[in-house]
Formats: sequence, C-alpha cells, structure tokens
Amino acid sequence: MENILQNIIHENIPNLSRQANIPIQEIQRTSVRYSMRRSIPRNIIIRFSKIKMKEKILKAAREEGQAIYKGKLTRLT
Repeated sequence: MENILQNIIHENIPNLSRQANIPIQEIQRTSVRYSMRRSIPRNIIIRFSKIKMKEKILKAAREEGQAIYKGKLTRLT
C-alpha cells in the first residue's frame, strides 16, 4: 500500500516526490461493507509521522485539483 501512495504522489505531485522519504507511521485499508463479488474501491487510511508532510501533500493536491491513479480519479482528504 505504501507503493500506491508513492505512485499517486509521483504521478500528480512530481515536485514533492523529489524530496527524501515520506515518513509514514501506519497504513491500513478500511473494511469491505458490501459484497466481495463487486469491484468496489476501498479507502486507504494513512497516518504520517510528521504533520507538516501531510499538510504539504494535501496542499499540493488541492492546488493540482484532481489526482489520478491508473487512469481513475482519486481523492486525497
């Protein structure tokens, strides 16, 4: 899941991806509420060890507008 975040940042916010490692404290997926047969996207919750990095990512995402991952829109909140 850490690779997913790195790919999203690399595709949408290239100037931020050039910085050193982004310190991540914890990553987890939310539980599936619906049938497993459907391909429903699941949310990923990421906790950063530094608040300033989280603020930089969210600010850059707001300025960029829409984040795209594998050709689909994603939402960073």
